[in-house]
Amino acid sequence: MKTIPNPSVCSPKDTKKSPFLNPNALAELTSSGLDEHEDKTSYTAMELLESGDDELPMLVEGLIPKTGLFALVGTSDVGKSLLMRQLAISVARDEVFLGFALNATHNRVIIVNTEDDKKAITSLLSKQVKDDRVGMDNIRFEFETDNLISRLNQWLTESPADLIIIDTWGDTFEHNLNDSSKIRQDLQKYRRLANRHGVAVGFLHHTGKRTQNNGYSKDNVLGGQAFEAKNRLILELRQRNDDPNVRYLSILKGNYIRAERKYMSMELRFHPDSLTFSNTGAVCSVRSAYNYPNSNKGKPNATYDPSILTKKEHQRKLEEIFEANSKMKRGALWEGLAETYGNIGGKKIERLFNYLLDDLQLIGKHGKDKSPNAYYYLTTDHLTNHGNQSGNE
Repeated sequence: MKTIPNPSVCSPKDTKKSPFLNPNALAELTSSGLDEHEDKTSYTAMELLESGDDELPMLVEGLIPKTGLFALVGTSDVGKSLLMRQLAISVARDEVFLGFALNATHNRVIIVNTEDDKKAITSLLSKQVKDDRVGMDNIRFEFETDNLISRLNQWLTESPADLIIIDTWGDTFEHNLNDSSKIRQDLQKYRRLANRHGVAVGFLHHTGKRTQNNGYSKDNVLGGQAFEAKNRLILELRQRNDDPNVRYLSILKGNYIRAERKYMSMELRFHPDSLTFSNTGAVCSVRSAYNYPNSNKGKPNATYDPSILTKKEHQRKLEEIFEANSKMKRGALWEGLAETYGNIGGKKIERLFNYLLDDLQLIGKHGKDKSPNAYYYLTTDHLTNHGNQSGNE
């Protein structure tokens, strides 16, 4: 079984050996189909235990389950489509993918493309495969999304596949991206399709605007929380600030992945001549990958990310600041933040302040900013009785 090569140095103190899939992870116990002619959907516990499926079947060993929904997210132009087409080519050719062994059954892939037309895909694909056309008959490109689920079901019935790629999911979703109810209904159709045909369905999706410098979080994914909830695996592809040809592939969510694996990022190198990625073998903690030195600053952690600390850790620091005061003026509070958080200042302290006030809501504001009587307070009930005044801004 092939896995990631031994890691080289990505960050000296964070480099670790690549862990493996949790061997105790099991597939979801229920499934649903597309019409009245359904396969069995109800089992006793004994039937499940006697089925012999004590390990989760994987399409990409240690990473992508053989059946179910997963997503690759990232900002525009980071290379999501290229990476997923590379996976499709590997499946069609029964080759390893980024050093991971594949367990394809049919060696066939369906790619639904909504952003590029036939000519654009032909140009990009020709650069990726060059003169090697092996396996290309096993990849189907579809450029129309009308009645998509029905047509996918028909194709899979006639010619089973290992992988479906939806590039991009947002273009196939006809409702508000923040409507969790509609998102669940839409993804449930794909889940039924996946379970009925034993296929992995991968969605390409965007992260929110200005999230490139945000910390490691599922909240970076654009739209309602239901998208994150319905997918069993969410990967994020992110470009390194000081090298446009280096990417980090991280696991934002992995229901069947070891916990320690979720907090590690795989370093990939992009090759512009072939529009492909290779695994450098470096595996770093997500903290290193998501806070890599910014080329404009030239020193580690130049992009300050307050979400690195947990809410409980922020609360303890604020309790130190507010220890002798139930309320503080803005200037005094900023001085306390700067000292308690390690002499930070400028835009960093402003970002921290806004994060504590707006995102975590650990501090509240009474009065208008320019009012001489305005002050800030801790919103925790046992420290202040002013929490009910937070709307008087």
